[in-house]
Amino acid sequence: VKPVLLDSIRRILAQGHTAAPASTGQAAVSDLATGPLPPAVHAALDSAFEQSLATLDQLLDQAGQANATELSDERVHDIGQQLHSVRGGFALIHETALVAQCAQMEQWLQQGDITAVRDELPHLRVRGRQALQQRRPLE
Repeated sequence: VKPVLLDSIRRILAQGHTAAPASTGQAAVSDLATGPLPPAVHAALDSAFEQSLATLDQLLDQAGQANATELSDERVHDIGQQLHSVRGGFALIHETALVAQCAQMEQWLQQGDITAVRDELPHLRVRGRQALQQRRPLE
């Protein structure tokens, strides 16, 4: 979830509550902590998560093809940016276990343990998709 996307989500929430008092708007933000997400928020987070997963797959595949035991600073930055974006998206909706998982992956990346990051990505993918499925909007 890039900062631009987080700003978009905030605008979506504000638009849905323009006629509501400020306290109601605050309640709407806290409503992201549990239960179904607003459709636009869910769609944005789901899209951003899938985009980040695809980018991470590509970056990690490139690192593997290069038989890189040490990644370039640019590659570390790019992978870290994607992990941090995923972490921010799940923090927005208070999915603390996923936030912690992303933080651990970021730490491994900074320690140069690309194997641990690569091995954990499938678990992040499954848990993230499960969380978003459980938080899908009511129809």
